[in-house]
Amino acid sequence: MKNLILGFVSVCFLISCSSGNNDENDSAVTDSDEIASDGDIISDEPDESDDESTDSIIDDGLSDEALTEPDETADEETDEFSDSTDEDFDDSDSEEHVEFTFSKVSVSQLFSCGIRKADGTLFCWGSNDNSTLGYSGDSNVPKQIDDGPWISIAAGSTHVCGLKADNYLYCWGADSSGQLGNGENGSSYIPEKIGEDTWIQISAGYDHTCGIKSDNKLYCWGRNDSGEVGDGTTSDQKSPVKIGDDEWKSISAGYWFTCGIKKADSSLYCWGENYYGKLGDGTTEIRLIPAKVNDDAWLKVDTGSDHTCAIRSTDNIMFCWGINGNGQLGNGTFTESNIPAKVSDDEWTDLFIANSTTCAIRSSDGLLYCWGNNTFGQLSDGTTVKSNIPVKTGDEIWSEISVGGFHTCAVTESDSILYCWGSNSEGQLGNGVTADKNIPELISSDEWTDVISGMWNTYGLKNDGIYSWGQTDEVVESARHPLKIEDGAWAVISSGDSHLCGIRSSDSILFCRGRNYNGQLGNGTKNNAEAFVKVNDDQWNTVSAGNSHTCGIKTADSSLYCWGGNYAGQLGNGTTDTATSPVKVNEDTWSAVSAGDGFTCALKSTDKTLYCWGYNSYGQIGTGTTENQTVPAKVNDDEWSSVRTGFTHVCGIKKADSSLYCWGGNVLNQIGDGTYDTRLAPVKVGSGAWSSISTGRYSTCGIKSDNKLFCWGDTSYGQLGIGPVGSNDTTVPVSVGGKTWKKVSIASSHACAIESDSSLYCWGRNSSGELGDGTAWSEEPVLVAEP
Repeated sequence: MKNLILGFVSVCFLISCSSGNNDENDSAVTDSDEIASDGDIISDEPDESDDESTDSIIDDGLSDEALTEPDETADEETDEFSDSTDEDFDDSDSEEHVEFTFSKVSVSQLFSCGIRKADGTLFCWGSNDNSTLGYSGDSNVPKQIDDGPWISIAAGSTHVCGLKADNYLYCWGADSSGQLGNGENGSSYIPEKIGEDTWIQISAGYDHTCGIKSDNKLYCWGRNDSGEVGDGTTSDQKSPVKIGDDEWKSISAGYWFTCGIKKADSSLYCWGENYYGKLGDGTTEIRLIPAKVNDDAWLKVDTGSDHTCAIRSTDNIMFCWGINGNGQLGNGTFTESNIPAKVSDDEWTDLFIANSTTCAIRSSDGLLYCWGNNTFGQLSDGTTVKSNIPVKTGDEIWSEISVGGFHTCAVTESDSILYCWGSNSEGQLGNGVTADKNIPELISSDEWTDVISGMWNTYGLKNDGIYSWGQTDEVVESARHPLKIEDGAWAVISSGDSHLCGIRSSDSILFCRGRNYNGQLGNGTKNNAEAFVKVNDDQWNTVSAGNSHTCGIKTADSSLYCWGGNYAGQLGNGTTDTATSPVKVNEDTWSAVSAGDGFTCALKSTDKTLYCWGYNSYGQIGTGTTENQTVPAKVNDDEWSSVRTGFTHVCGIKKADSSLYCWGGNVLNQIGDGTYDTRLAPVKVGSGAWSSISTGRYSTCGIKSDNKLFCWGDTSYGQLGIGPVGSNDTTVPVSVGGKTWKKVSIASSHACAIESDSSLYCWGRNSSGELGDGTAWSEEPVLVAEP
């Protein structure tokens, strides 16, 4: 078990950089749309610090098993440094641990690479469009390239270079401009050794590469349209070309330009393209050979897409220059500068740049601060608002950091665990998902008592009220984080297609809110309600909201009432007439009810027999026919302990042995019997004893008696929690993870569940924020998954 602070989860460390797109809110000055990466890597040089953090164990929080089910289915800038808010992040333990700690990390725009601390093996993950992963195919979790051992890694825009323990250089990926340095223009999808010389530092830029050999001499190669190689020409170079006779101590390759610090006097030089004055020499002229920035001595330098930052060695003050449309210069303005502009009066020890985002470690507290573009949460401050001043990213101390185009990865100093945050469109965060989540991801460690997954949103229940997140249901405000919509204690909540009902704990009164075009709110009208409206003055013990109708059981006499749409007889009163107020189903007494899409199922309290009625085109009534039923029809003579209705299928648990049965539509294997066949009567699913079940549109999840979770059916959005997204549907129950759970709710394309410790997890489609994790990407660090 590892408990982390979600406040620290706002970090922007980096050892390599890439460029990215403009912030939509930029005004007169905008950043380049191109992609770049400074991709610096450094071997065991005196000028760079080695990582000495202790070995630890990484755990993605879920392995192969479990979840549980509920009772219902269905730009402003700041004027000073700001601190992020701390929250607990729990990645949980699984029973078996595999050491998976990192010593180095380097990221580009759409992929990431890291070196495992234990044995120096190299892993990459994300998009593989340019063969940058070192193997064939994409991967959204780290995948090993070879045994190494490796000591450093530099991710460029379309290529990667790294140093092995013998200090030999290897490169792979695209080679359109000779950036691999192998003397050809031939791409390589596996690491290719570049010559027989040894190197101490490498930096990979957009389509060019620079490195310092063991004799401290500087070499560059690759694309040279703007003079970024620095050899005085604009001709591409397919092999390393020596740049003068001086000795250099550090180098950073950016987007079509390069900057480096000479060893003799720590003077700073830049060359190549000079849009926006990013070379810092007071001009915007292209430089084909290294041009001195000024007469200061410098400690560190890093390059982005169109800006540069450096730390002055005499006083550790940080300066930045170049474009500033996103505030990446950090000086409180959005005005570009062609000479070094002071960030603040603080002292800094290290810096990391990518595209239009800047991060640095402040000397006074050792913490990471970031500023600039924040479109995908890359500042890790819990927002997507850009900042033109340094923003504190939390209280975590990091040993290794790499900022990419729109995401960041960093290694914790205390235990060498790797975290990533920001854009995740290609799986570059390495947490097993892309924008959608195909494995359960922690949303909140607060105590939750119930959760209901709707079509595009989610409702959760705490002791202090009802919370909602995701797309609005036309009356509830949209939110990407859980937003309280009702105060007080609630015993039961249930959501339909676009309405919500709940029973208040204090008096058992039933309230509903939302859309009401069929009278599904039960208050005698067809008017939508933005707040809860009382159904009547009766006391209720359970309620179930279907697509356009609602059913509930009264406390006084266990009588069953339904109201709302009734086109197929789903109200069970023998008619097809819509009802805007509760109508009694019959004179029987009932113990449980579940309202589906145009049909209803319920358990009698006297003998626990199961009855269903309403729409029946897929045999969901379970009586062996496909005819609609306007009154309750007995499924069979067995006793049942629970029932759940989905879109076109039903699942129930038998009382005698807790075995699971499902029936109805099965077009995407939602029944789970190993077939695609429609079932007109209950068929047994899986083995063992089950404690609860949740039915979605074309997917199903259930919890066995040992509190382990299984899911099956449609997984086109990762809603089964067994990722990857879009993998083949499962025709039988598949174990989800290594936790134990007490509630689960699966809907059309996402699911949420409450762990045994009352923490809330969600996974699946996230286009409307229905997962409640803030965005469709990650604004805060997420643990990188084990391969």
